[in-house]
Amino acid sequence: MPTSNNKHSVVIFGKSRQILDETVAGLRDLGYRALGVNDFSTNVAERFGGETIDLVSLGRLVPPDRNIKLREEFTAINPQVRFIESPGVPSEIIAQVQAAFSDSRGGPCASATKARASNPPRVDGSRSS
Repeated sequence: MPTSNNKHSVVIFGKSRQILDETVAGLRDLGYRALGVNDFSTNVAERFGGETIDLVSLGRLVPPDRNIKLREEFTAINPQVRFIESPGVPSEIIAQVQAAFSDSRGGPCASATKARASNPPRVDGSRSS
């Protein structure tokens, strides 16, 4: 059941289809329009409607050169688009997306940043709470 009807549009880039699918399902449950993509080829922003995307999440396994190009492609189509670097853990990606939209300036809110800092990830990527 959606807890928000915010209709923000999010594209998640990553390598693992399982992580992408879990993240997209979680974001959709919260009311986001979400798409998981493991295709980093050229013209991705254009193919996926970059002008309507509010936030792009780039996973750690997106090659650095493609990370830069994806940012350039999306920004050229939509200068207001936001970007986050994703940790590869669905619950963390979802929390980052929520935090990115919780601050009117476009960055994570102070409480979300503080919560992540006080609860660092374990070796397996999970958090204690």
